[in-house]
Amino acid sequence: MADPRVAHPPERPLAVFDGDCGFCRQWVERWQAQTGARVDYAPSQEVGPRFPEIAPEAFARAFQLVLPDGRVLEGAAAVLATLDPAPGDGALSALARAPVLGGLLELAYRLVASHRPAAGFLTRLLWGRSVEKPTYFAASALFLRALGLCYLVAFVSLWVQVDGLIGDRGILPVGQFLDWVRGQTGMERYWLLPTLCWISSSDAFLHLLCGGPQRTLHRGHLVAG
Repeated sequence: MADPRVAHPPERPLAVFDGDCGFCRQWVERWQAQTGARVDYAPSQEVGPRFPEIAPEAFARAFQLVLPDGRVLEGAAAVLATLDPAPGDGALSALARAPVLGGLLELAYRLVASHRPAAGFLTRLLWGRSVEKPTYFAASALFLRALGLCYLVAFVSLWVQVDGLIGDRGILPVGQFLDWVRGQTGMERYWLLPTLCWISSSDAFLHLLCGGPQRTLHRGHLVAG
């Protein structure tokens, strides 16, 4: 059966949903973020009069997708075509046209559409209050701050011990060690043992190396050593 057509199609694919359905609005928010500018969205209560070829009960019954060529897709076919990188003509759209698979998908869609309150409850149970794709912004911010705290603890711990560990009178003075390396190697020493201590190995410079990252971390940045 051929898809119905409208006389005045939109310039871009237009997904039309039931604006009175909270379950529908919830998923449309996620799809909008996923499809970006390639698909427009509007509630049937607003744009329904633009398309008299589509019966009002069709808008209430199922999700509709009006394509720029005038075709109108409904139900599972409309959902797949909306999410398709090439709305109406890509691989996802082809799934809806497959004889057996397309029928099963449409059956599943009708089952959900006829039990929207239950589907909404299940959605909240599985996804929470929002089904929008997570950005992980909070997790990233928390991870970076925790990593910064680890750097802070590490540098402060070294700072209070640096004189006794690698200072001029420490257990293993870094200056003596670098002098030994310098005597064993040539210019390749800078690649074999990269360290700012080649500039200076004095106690004051060691304190500067330990204290410098603290000022940077205090400003909210991370230093890669």
